[in-house]
Amino acid sequence: MSSTANDAESKHLFLHLSDIHFSRQDYDPYDLDKDLRNQLALDAQTVVKELGNVTAILVTGDIAFSGIEPQYKVASQWLNSLADLLGCHPKVILVTPGNHDINRGCYDADEDLRRYQERLRTSQPDEVVDVLQSAGTKLYEPLKSYNQFAGEFGCEINYDRPCWDRTLELGHDITLRFRGLNSVLACNANDDANPKRLSLGEHQVQVDDADQ
Repeated sequence: MSSTANDAESKHLFLHLSDIHFSRQDYDPYDLDKDLRNQLALDAQTVVKELGNVTAILVTGDIAFSGIEPQYKVASQWLNSLADLLGCHPKVILVTPGNHDINRGCYDADEDLRRYQERLRTSQPDEVVDVLQSAGTKLYEPLKSYNQFAGEFGCEINYDRPCWDRTLELGHDITLRFRGLNSVLACNANDDANPKRLSLGEHQVQVDDADQ
């Protein structure tokens, strides 16, 4: 947890989480990670009591374990409860996907998807945009359940919106801009054997002068 402030009244706290890996569906008495999540929430609550409420919760990838809808249902419930517990209001929860947030079953079932992913992994930097345009929405199909979850927080990504932007007005003429990048379009069921499959693309990191 980090903070930035001009004075005591303008302090802003941001809670950064990653690799939560929700793998259970609904209530499960054998969920071994439940206590870890409870301890995380209690620790964060202790810090909030000392420093003040949380401005935003940032979750940078691997929210789910295998990218299926029931895992995101549990993740959504937990994150919303955490936001309430930490006084994050209005609920500013910003999420980006990790390689476990794709539905890996899509890769096995779709030959076209496998072909476009292989082209994306082997293309030169100046060829990436051409591959993405040729693939259209196909490369985003494994992120369907993730996008349903992320859409609750305005952080969905798709062919027309490959990354998201969010601006927070912090007061004292300070504006903080977040950009949620997507590096998982080339990820699939073979990641464990060959983990070097994350691909970003320069089109996501370019910022128009008019937007600054």
